[in-house]
Amino acid sequence: MTRVLITGASSGIGKQLANEYAKDKNNLFLVARNEEALLDLKRELEDKYTIQVEILSKDLSEEEAAKEVYEYALKNNLQVSSLVNNAGFGDYGPFINSNLDKQVNMINLNVNTLTKFTHLFLKDMKKKNYGNIINLASVASFMPGPQMSVYYATKAYVLSLTEALSEELKGTNIYITAVCPGPTKTDFETNASVSFSSVRMQSVAEMVAYSYGEISKRKKVIIIPGLNNRIYIRFLKLLPKSVIRKIVNQVQSKFRR
Repeated sequence: MTRVLITGASSGIGKQLANEYAKDKNNLFLVARNEEALLDLKRELEDKYTIQVEILSKDLSEEEAAKEVYEYALKNNLQVSSLVNNAGFGDYGPFINSNLDKQVNMINLNVNTLTKFTHLFLKDMKKKNYGNIINLASVASFMPGPQMSVYYATKAYVLSLTEALSEELKGTNIYITAVCPGPTKTDFETNASVSFSSVRMQSVAEMVAYSYGEISKRKKVIIIPGLNNRIYIRFLKLLPKSVIRKIVNQVQSKFRR
């Protein structure tokens, strides 16, 4: 029995994606730290859509977390056909004033864990010549991010890795894509100590509905939800990097709580 593995599934984008996959009668394997929230979501989705949902509470920023989740899947015969690397967080403020432990945990979760998950499950997908890997990147992937420097850098890594793997996987039946949302109404603001009140934010439902529709087509390597976000990224590509850095710094400075 195949499963869709979604990390960071207890709230926000991950939770909404779980609902979208469940609507299409996919059995799920949901991983996040908040066990109580996972249990509530499991009951809700199983009752509403008559599917099977496996849950696992795990701090994915820990060094061995990805390996432990993979081994759990093997032990419980959870055949992962789709991997959604959604777990991640950000932090706001000048790098020099930041909490170094928090920055390292961010790199561990946003980069290291995502890389390990992708490597472990991709090997199994390659044997079967089928699978989907969805990596949650960001519009931040396309530019440097003064005031959120490490977060932007991690998302640039996610996009670059995804694009590279898409070339390596050409000729196979394995689809990989990077979803790059802009500001979205989740708990990201609270966790990152930032406020996006000065810009138009997409709702989670709006952002995920568009992304899931594009994911289902298995065509695009880069998915950017929201017309304004797509226009913004195209505009930035026309500018020198020195100008982009200044623009991002000015915009980001308005997001301070």
